[in-house]
Amino acid sequence: MVVGAVTSVEVRVPAGEGESVEAVLFEYDARLKLGFLRHLENCRDFYVGDFQTEFWREALRGIEQGLAWTRDQLVTRQSPKFRLVGFALDRIAT
Repeated sequence: MVVGAVTSVEVRVPAGEGESVEAVLFEYDARLKLGFLRHLENCRDFYVGDFQTEFWREALRGIEQGLAWTRDQLVTRQSPKFRLVGFALDRIAT
């Protein structure tokens, strides 16, 4: 929950300081997807364990589908344009 709260602050601050709303939302979207990817990877490690019933195999298939979808969404992701400093996003100088 804290990560979501920090991410919400990230979106509001730069947009209010003259940053492009599209650029900030793109960054926000990518950060959420990267967090989701890490979460699914951690879940997968757990589900790969000793769970051998059909219920757990089906859950693992769902996780694998989520991993594939999330990775596919991130394929076209550019390098980050902002960095998190405290609770604010600062544009990275290019």
